[in-house]
Order: sequence, then C-alpha cells, then structure tokens
Amino acid sequence: MNIMKKDKLKDFLVSTYDKNWDYNRTHYYKVLELDKQIIAKLKSYCEKYKKCNVFEVCIGNGYPIAGALSSKGYLVEGIDISKFLVSRLNQKYPAVNAYVGDALEMEKLIKKKY
Repeated sequence: MNIMKKDKLKDFLVSTYDKNWDYNRTHYYKVLELDKQIIAKLKSYCEKYKKCNVFEVCIGNGYPIAGALSSKGYLVEGIDISKFLVSRLNQKYPAVNAYVGDALEMEKLIKKKY
C-alpha cells in the first residue's frame, strides 16, 4: 500500500469509521458466532495453562472479546488506531489496558512479550 493510500485510510478510520463501528458493533452486530468461538478458545487456553495474558490487535471499544475475557479476570491489553474507541473501551472496561496506535507499528509501542 502506498503512503498516500495508507494515510487516507488512517484518516478515514480515525475520523469516520470509529464512531460508526462503536454504535453498530454494540447495537447491530452484537456477539457474532466467530466472537463466541474466539472467546471460548481463549478461555479454554487460559484455563488449561492457569495464566493468561491476551493482546488484542484492533481492540476497538473492547466489545465483545476484551470485555468477556477481562470480566473473567484475565489480563487483557490491546491496540487500536482510534483514540475515540480506546476512550470508549476505558469507560466500559477499566481493567483493560489499550494503546492508541497503528497496529502495523505496534512493535515500536509494545515492549512486553505475549
């Protein structure tokens, strides 16, 4: 992807998409079958190994995966390009630690290993 397209995509994600996603995810899409499968698989893994740190890329507002896992006491962190969505996540799920940043550049932000 060339730099111009990448910058336009980032602008769109930050200025428009994030607010629509926040509303639509919680009101229309809700919990999808794929979400249920991911949550079940992660819970199973966490229970098996008795310790679990989860890092969600494009965490958005935390619904439903980060919220479901943090409510069970698992350490959940994530990254999202949208400051708005991360602020919504912080309101709903204060136990989840999320970084605002580009997932393509997260190695520069995240020093911890998962």
